[in-house]
Amino acid sequence: MVDEFIVRLPNLKQVRRKWRTNYTRGQIQQKSHITRIKSEINKVSAWDSMDQDQEMNEPVLQSTDPDHQSEDLLKTSRSYSKNHQRHRRIS
Repeated sequence: MVDEFIVRLPNLKQVRRKWRTNYTRGQIQQKSHITRIKSEINKVSAWDSMDQDQEMNEPVLQSTDPDHQSEDLLKTSRSYSKNHQRHRRIS
């Protein structure tokens, strides 16, 4: 279901540009269809970010070696920023 939405995403902007000029009744219906798709996409990405929040809150097993510990922290912050950027791009 998610894949289906991702496939339709790239051409949404072109389609909207086409419709801005002249509407027929059918096109207006299609327009509402697209907003429905978009809201579904937003729901999906919201669920994704909720999952990631849970992952961030899970306790990380840390070793007692201080150098190793700081490496772990670096890794988690780096992965967080990657995920964060990806979500900014989606929304």
